[in-house]
This record gives sequence, C-alpha cells and structure tokens, in this order.
Amino acid sequence: MSFTPIPGRDAWGTIAGFVLQVDFTILRWLNLEQSETLELESGEDIDIFREQLSADGIDETRLMEQIKRRSKTLTLRAPEALEAIVNFCETRQSNPQSRLSFRFVTTTTAGVEQGWQHEMSVISTWEAIRRGDFSEQERDTALEAIRSVLQTSHKARSSSTRSVETFARLHFLQ
Repeated sequence: MSFTPIPGRDAWGTIAGFVLQVDFTILRWLNLEQSETLELESGEDIDIFREQLSADGIDETRLMEQIKRRSKTLTLRAPEALEAIVNFCETRQSNPQSRLSFRFVTTTTAGVEQGWQHEMSVISTWEAIRRGDFSEQERDTALEAIRSVLQTSHKARSSSTRSVETFARLHFLQ
C-alpha cells in the first residue's frame, strides 16, 4: 500500500523562510558593533538600532530589515513589497523622533513591472538611487517614475484605507 500526500500541503517553504531569518539574525548578531543593539520582531524581522547622545538629547537610528524567502521574481507591485512599504511608512509616522531606514532582504531577483518604460526595473532603479548612481536630474526623474508606480499600484492591490492614505503621501521618497 502506498500513501499519496496532497501536493503543496507540507511546511517546507515556511520552515525554509524561518531558517533564512535565523541565518540572517546570526549574521547580524556576529557583525553587531559595540554601540548597536539587535532586536527581533520589533519594527520588522530584524532591527539594528543605535542610540547616541546629541546636543538635542538622544538620537536613535534604526535599520529595520524584513527577510523574505521567494522563488518568484519580485517587483515593487508585489503584495509583499507594497505591504512592506506601507508598514515602513506607518512606523516612520509613529516614530518621528527616530531616523529609520528599511531593507527588504530576499532570495529572489528583481522582476520588471508591466508598463515600466525605463532601462532598469523599478527595484533596480530604486537601488541605484540609494547607491547614488544618478545625477540629480536623473534621480528626480527616477523618483517621480517610482512614485507613479506606487501610487497606481495601491489602487489595484488594496482596499485598505491606510494603504490609500500612505501612498497618497509619498513624500518619503526623497
């Protein structure tokens, strides 16, 4: 007698995602500087924050990382990416005293959005902006194109009031 399981019912993907998060947690912990603190499941999956005394009081800098294991390519219009951006915007709004940054760590590559008319994908363009690869004019043009993608993406993907409000205020893309 042979047992035939239902395909797709195992927890392999979920467990692999947890293992990836544990691996990155260990890596971040091993590379932690003396002035940094590691927090798990606080702002995101992994947070590294630093508090420094300044003339105005205590300054907090926090890097929030979301870890995602994916086999399909990722675009900025993917539900996971849109949700991550909304969550970051809300966290930023709730913590105006902190200097926050966000990193989306994934096992996949950037896909190209439908209708995107530029040389690189939206995610690759965003990354090039972060690295400082563009002139000021190129940067401004690219940011406007990314804002447009995000502002039109939420309409197709979300009925959430918070998402609509967040994407209406995309001033965080600077």
